[in-house]
Amino acid sequence: MPLPPDSSAAFEHLRQRAEARLRHAVPATGHFTPAQVQELLLELETHQVELQLQHEELLAAHVAAETARAEYADLYEHSPVACVTLTAGGVIERVNYRARQLLGTDAGQLVGRRFLLFVAEPSRPACADWLAALQADATPHTTEATLLTAAGTPWAAQLEGMAGPAQGAGRSCRVVLLDVSERHRAAAALHRSQERARLALAAAGAGVVEWDCAT
Repeated sequence: MPLPPDSSAAFEHLRQRAEARLRHAVPATGHFTPAQVQELLLELETHQVELQLQHEELLAAHVAAETARAEYADLYEHSPVACVTLTAGGVIERVNYRARQLLGTDAGQLVGRRFLLFVAEPSRPACADWLAALQADATPHTTEATLLTAAGTPWAAQLEGMAGPAQGAGRSCRVVLLDVSERHRAAAALHRSQERARLALAAAGAGVVEWDCAT
């Protein structure tokens, strides 16, 4: 890694400071030999180079960390999947654009509020158990629940979550919200169709005959 362009001036300044200090630190023999002075200056210059290299490495690490943080924040915010980060107590800590769309409000109305407030009453006990399971270990857990938009409109959701590393009294949790309303509507429509067919057969007095072609 190249040294800063002003390193020569820094070394010269260091040499002058070292010489001034040496003039006030004459050993018992009365003076330093030229070899001793040269050795001390070399040690000081080496230490200066080490400090400069450490500073450059720390600066590079800081820049890399800031770049990674910005990239992660951008990926989180613009992910096509709804993402919510919860505290150990189940409070919404962070929410991305897609999740704000599904919950029907902006981050200011979501961050700092308990996630269970956006869960329909019948689904809350199971959802509370799911949150407790997330805190129990660092493995993925999935459940389904009826969630509510900020306006109170219910929608069917699949919740997939996993807790992060333990921090203090608990773990923050990363949760993905999947809208499965269409899947539920399709299942309900299929069930209604099957029920109508069953009732039609019963009303017509018809039955279902199975033929065994081998006999």
